[in-house]
Amino acid sequence: MVWKPIGKVRPGKTQELAARPRIPDLGSVMKSTNCLAVCVLVTLGGCASWSQETGVDNRWRGAEVPVWVTGETTAEDVMTELGPPSQIIALKDQVVYYYLKETMAGSAYVLILYNNAKMRAEYDRAIFFFDDDGKLTRYAYSNETLSHRGN
Repeated sequence: MVWKPIGKVRPGKTQELAARPRIPDLGSVMKSTNCLAVCVLVTLGGCASWSQETGVDNRWRGAEVPVWVTGETTAEDVMTELGPPSQIIALKDQVVYYYLKETMAGSAYVLILYNNAKMRAEYDRAIFFFDDDGKLTRYAYSNETLSHRGN
């Protein structure tokens, strides 16, 4: 506060002082407003990270992977070794067992005016084709591999 005299000052008289509020200049108001805005953005923002695993256990990547022999291995053999597939597809003259394991991981930060998120998905697949008699005709694994945790 700044003290200013009230009225005119006469010689030999004491001066009465009163407090008058000082009006802040525009520069300090802007600095305070900017500081407040930054504080609001920081406190209302947030961060997040996540990971998720879906699909079947990728036993085809395990230490003891069975040897698949076309013309001899049956659909029952594959299901016994790998468990139920993610999807069974019936085509005109063959059946397809499709196995899929997927992992996703991501992170994000959220502010009032700006948001950013990153996500990475990885897939590990195996596909088996069987003829009408249930015999294996061909199979393949994806080039991408996810680690097998083994049970």
